[in-house]
Amino acid sequence: LHQLRVAVRRLRVLLPLTRGLFDECKRRQVARQTKALAALLGPARDSDVFMTDIWPPLRAVLGAGRLVEKLQAEWLAQRRRNQRKLRQALVARGFPVLLSRLETYFSSPGPHDADARAARHDKRLAHKALRRRALRVRERHRDASDARETDDTQAQALHRLRIAIKKLRYE
Repeated sequence: LHQLRVAVRRLRVLLPLTRGLFDECKRRQVARQTKALAALLGPARDSDVFMTDIWPPLRAVLGAGRLVEKLQAEWLAQRRRNQRKLRQALVARGFPVLLSRLETYFSSPGPHDADARAARHDKRLAHKALRRRALRVRERHRDASDARETDDTQAQALHRLRIAIKKLRYE
């Protein structure tokens, strides 16, 4: 589950970088599907981590009791719901279709000739992409530094900064 979530996250970062390289309609379809899959993977993974890593020590501190048993039952039910939704998406609703679209998307010839595709990946364009990401990181850092009015605003700004930095790793 964790590895699939990481792979989908990395794929979502990669897709915007292929804009103009392949068929745009297919790219948008794949982007929509990976976004929907990521929305299901997050809660499924989070509930797994909570029930396996966080809840056991917390339960030990809280001790036995009716409230603790109710909390555990509710969290287990939530975990099962998250897993069921993910399983339905993977099996019934289109994971095979997504894999097929990915294969088609990345193996289809783009609108440009081979030389233009090769030029897209040359050193100058890579530097340009990295400069854009670095600029976003600087902007997010400035936002986080300026967000002093409320803790919530600063937390949101720091979250956006963390995401911008994370995206740098994949380029």
